[in-house]
Parts: sequence; C-alpha cells; structure tokens
Amino acid sequence: YNELSEYITKVKTYEVQQNVPSGNRIITNKLLSCHDTQKKHFDNCITPPEAAATTVLDRFFRSTLCRGSGKNENLWRHVRAAFPEKIGLDSGVYLMLSITTNWNFNRELQFDPRWAYIPISTMHIALTQHIALMTSANIFHSPSSLANMFQL
Repeated sequence: YNELSEYITKVKTYEVQQNVPSGNRIITNKLLSCHDTQKKHFDNCITPPEAAATTVLDRFFRSTLCRGSGKNENLWRHVRAAFPEKIGLDSGVYLMLSITTNWNFNRELQFDPRWAYIPISTMHIALTQHIALMTSANIFHSPSSLANMFQL
C-alpha cells in the first residue's frame, strides 16, 4: 500500500508540474478517495497464506505443493491443446466434459488412497461403463454400437 501510495503521489506531482488540465489527469480526487478506502483491504486481507508452503505426498510418494494456480493454468493449456481449430457446439461440450473429468479423476486418484490404482486412462472409464451397460444385442446393432465406433 505504501509503495502504491508513493507512486500515486509521484504521478500527481508530475501532472501538477506539467500543468495537465484537471479533466485529463490520471490521479483524480475520486481515485485518491478510492485508494484511501482500500487501505483496510491492504492491511487486513492481502496477506501471505498461512499454508503457502504446505506439501502433500501422493500415492507414489512425490511431494506436491497444495496451493497455487499453476495446475489450473496447466489444465487450460491441456484444454487449448486438445481442441481442434473448428468444432461443433455439442462436440465441444463433450470434449470439455471429458477433459475436465479426466483432469479431476487424475487428481483424485493421485492423492486419495481410498481409490484403487487404475491402470487405464481415466478418459476410458466412461467408455467402459457405457459398454458395460449396453446389452449384447445393442453392442453390434445400434447406431452407437462398437461396430459403428470402430467400423467393424
């Protein structure tokens, strides 16, 4: 807050020295008033988190930080890489659901020992459940059958 206050003062002084018309100034009375009311937030809300360096061990005994936005940014990097240049709305929704489901399953499986280790990609869980629910008659003869999926 203090560094920002000093910067605001320097800019205000510069504007006065340069005879900038009051309608064109960056530092206005409204800005100064807003800055003063935000002091309580700087003093009470913006503090380093208590558990900033907390780490947990995953099921493979790798140490991982609990906090941070890097993993969220990494998710969006994967989403951008997975999406083609052009995609229909329905396909885009399904692709987004499968990517985020896969991402969340992987995180859950990685850190929660209640889950058994699954040696397949979590993206295939939904497909294997779909196949398990299909009757044997529908497996090869329905429009969404395996024969149509894999052109058997």
